[in-house]
Amino acid sequence: MSRKLIASIVLIAFVAMSMMLLAGCPKKADEGVTGAPAIPGLPSMPKVTKSGDTVNYSGKDEKGNAVNVTSTKEGESAKTTVKTDQGTLTTEVGKDKVSEKDLGVAFYPGATVETGMNAAQSGAKAGAMQMVNLKTADPFAKVAAFYKGKYAKGNTVVEQGEMLMITLKTGEAAGKMIMVGPASDKQGTQIVIHSASGM
Repeated sequence: MSRKLIASIVLIAFVAMSMMLLAGCPKKADEGVTGAPAIPGLPSMPKVTKSGDTVNYSGKDEKGNAVNVTSTKEGESAKTTVKTDQGTLTTEVGKDKVSEKDLGVAFYPGATVETGMNAAQSGAKAGAMQMVNLKTADPFAKVAAFYKGKYAKGNTVVEQGEMLMITLKTGEAAGKMIMVGPASDKQGTQIVIHSASGM
């Protein structure tokens, strides 16, 4: 799949899963809705069907290729599968979907997992992507010192004000990224760790 299509699909997957996790799905089976509005720059999804905790979006992308998106709520998590003629992208979102061992990058001691995302793509351009969002009450300076102490040597470090980004270039963690900054609610510090291969 092209990078533009992957970006569109991942965004659709996140929107679908966020809707399911925040609002839930109606229990009425086979509730069909047609004429869903197109999102500029994204595949048009003219038909939506819902059954229990599953939502299915089917339509065509901007080039007329068929796209089918199925999202299922699984407790506090959600799984979305996107199928096109170029392959399948499966994305899972939830607090337990990505571990420290999966990423091969240390989680800040005592930080809580806000959410995790695990995506795998099959087809002509297979790949995988993982991301975790952590939060701690500790101040930025302390969190930044922890990650710089572990990962600054031999890697690319960009720090400006209360924003830190470390791109890992060495060992098994090469290509992974650590981002540290203020939490969105201004209470504590947020850490995002990202890993991608082939996507």
